[in-house]
Amino acid sequence: MLVCFLDDMTVGSTVETPKYPHITVKKKFRLRDINEDKLINIIESNWTASGARQLRLGESCEYGGPENQYIGVLDQEPWHELHENTLRVLEPHIQTRDTHFEESNYLPHVTWKLKGEITLDPKSLINKTFDITYLYVIKRVAQTESRALILAKIAL
Repeated sequence: MLVCFLDDMTVGSTVETPKYPHITVKKKFRLRDINEDKLINIIESNWTASGARQLRLGESCEYGGPENQYIGVLDQEPWHELHENTLRVLEPHIQTRDTHFEESNYLPHVTWKLKGEITLDPKSLINKTFDITYLYVIKRVAQTESRALILAKIAL
């Protein structure tokens, strides 16, 4: 996955992603013809660092009922552009595992309640603004776990 954490994270650390506020830029995918190092290289070589992006969060919303809740992003256009540019660069090399949330269905947000479990304190995020400075490449530790290894940190 490619995510932007709201806090600075360390490459090589393992995190339980639902417990760290983040915006998912590219959801789950499999590599086709490249390895992780080449993936990182492709992203870095096709990236033009433009500085921090401002993330303006709004109110809490439900997704499919009260068991799933998120905080919406007020200015979505820069996040849609980041998502679309990422897809354009990676599409020849990846197989998307969850196409429903791609392209026009992409919804930048911060999840705070997932499958009935509260994972974050929404009060610290609602109607707040953050400067996001990095894109992180992360890999799930195991399919049945929400823990992920941070593989790379790329300046925005």
